[in-house]
Amino acid sequence: ADDLMNSFPFLVSCINESLRLYPPAPGASRTVREDTIIQDIFIPKGTTISCSIFLLHREPDLWRDPLRYN
Repeated sequence: ADDLMNSFPFLVSCINESLRLYPPAPGASRTVREDTIIQDIFIPKGTTISCSIFLLHREPDLWRDPLRYN
């Protein structure tokens, strides 16, 4: 499958960019297994944390012109 995908780099780029703008799973949640500190923020064991993949892929600090299909 990798050889086939390497034969079509433009197609792979188009698929990846489409998935960036419209991810199949717009978010993800996880339960913290042990007490954790992230950037001086304490997160106790058992806390459910969520991440919006949809918003993360539109974050201007991470993507140049994030709403543009590149």
